[in-house]
Amino acid sequence: MRLSRTLTRLTAVAAAVVLAAGMTACGPTDGTAAPGDDEPRVLRVGTSAALTSLDPARSAAFGVAFLTPVYETLILRDAEGLLEPGLATEWTLNDDATQLELTLREGVEFQDGEVFDAEAVKANIEAAADRGGQIATQLSVVTQVDVVDDHALTLTMSRPAADILGVLASEAGMMISPAALGADDIETNPVGTGPFTVVEQNQSGISYEAWDGYWNAERIKLDRIEILTGLDDDQVRLNAVLTDEVQVAQTRYSAIEEQEQRAPDTVVSLTGNRATVVGIMLNTAEGEWANPAMRLAAQHAIDRQGISDALYDGGCEPVAQPYPTSYWASDPALESSDDAAYDPDLARELLSDAGLTGTPVTLYVGAATLYQNMAAAVQQQLNDVGMDVTVESFDTATLADLRASGSFEASIALVNSARPDPAQFVQQFYASDGVFNYGKYAYEGIDEPLAAMNSTADQEQRAASMHEIMARVLEQGPLIIPICAPTDVVMHSAAISGVTIPVNYDNDWTYVYYTEDE
Repeated sequence: MRLSRTLTRLTAVAAAVVLAAGMTACGPTDGTAAPGDDEPRVLRVGTSAALTSLDPARSAAFGVAFLTPVYETLILRDAEGLLEPGLATEWTLNDDATQLELTLREGVEFQDGEVFDAEAVKANIEAAADRGGQIATQLSVVTQVDVVDDHALTLTMSRPAADILGVLASEAGMMISPAALGADDIETNPVGTGPFTVVEQNQSGISYEAWDGYWNAERIKLDRIEILTGLDDDQVRLNAVLTDEVQVAQTRYSAIEEQEQRAPDTVVSLTGNRATVVGIMLNTAEGEWANPAMRLAAQHAIDRQGISDALYDGGCEPVAQPYPTSYWASDPALESSDDAAYDPDLARELLSDAGLTGTPVTLYVGAATLYQNMAAAVQQQLNDVGMDVTVESFDTATLADLRASGSFEASIALVNSARPDPAQFVQQFYASDGVFNYGKYAYEGIDEPLAAMNSTADQEQRAASMHEIMARVLEQGPLIIPICAPTDVVMHSAAISGVTIPVNYDNDWTYVYYTEDE
């Protein structure tokens, strides 16, 4: 009920602000003062993301923020993407990247009282195949788990797998109590080692309360976290954070000016780049997308700079690769190549030569205002080169389910191309057996560089392999046609600290605190 009441207030606030004259001159209505000494420390987060499942194996691609209050990963990844000790305090990958030794943290319990130890880790990894989803695919490379003692174990992989470190720093590395593995209610009743437990969830969102059995309780400065979902309208989220109905919300780049006018002293705008792109996700099992000419035509038809300028006020870097140019896996030379060029005349020629002019396309899009506008722009640009595009809209949760099951032809999508690891992104989208390569399309020339990338943890060597892979993909037409890499904007109350924009999308609100409690 508490969540529902808050969401109702947000809707009312949004309506009032939209109707109010001269709203940009007004400050926040509720202020952003920290709670008093005797008041609970509550953090409210507003998001357009949908809560699909609290099982890491079934959670949506951008659902990690719903999981991190409850679960912890074996390996921790910081905001810059660097690996740090998590539930595993040490790890060693052998020379050919086929074995990984893990040393585990002692004195840790699950929220149901079960002990966290090597047997618990083994149970989690061995249960991955039955749990399905992305975890089953990512951990399928592990062929054997050997318990050395209570707090040490060794993983043996079927191939060189340097990417296993990133995998264990993501959903696949989130440890669940062995007693809860396979439970019928795991999607709504999660049991991890994390600092918070779920106390309420409904269509309005989810609430967590601090768990007094957490092994590192001194780190936690919040008593409660509330994540309010379904805030698809950009203005609703902006108004919510400017009026302190929520303390944190992701907003659009163009909203910074309004924040500086309405709440210059009480709200902070944080900007940063993640390894994410907005683009067109294609399904080669549907329509004509298995034909490279169709994909290449779409790639050359999109005016990336024009869309960035019109929809993001320049706050979205036009890219043809699935990374911002600042990310280590990106190849600057490819961005200026002929394969990446905006060339609508070439797009028309490709369609005509392949007999594809007039091909009908159904483009799915979610409810968020920005993506609705992007779908309209993409529709116009693809139609201009000879396609016949129809746009269909869905709520965020429904669209996530449709994409996860492969029940779509084309979709506007925000894609995290580095989580859990760039090599995993290639495996999932471009390998012929990839979980998101629904038509099992076989790209030529990527197997060898992918194997090389997986055989080393050296970032420069891995980058060279990724550059070769992306060159081959661009030549043949990608399954993810990037449009731009958005500059993320997270606005938060000036009364709180600890908010970051993690490059790998490892959002974890448990690190936030009220500044006066520092």
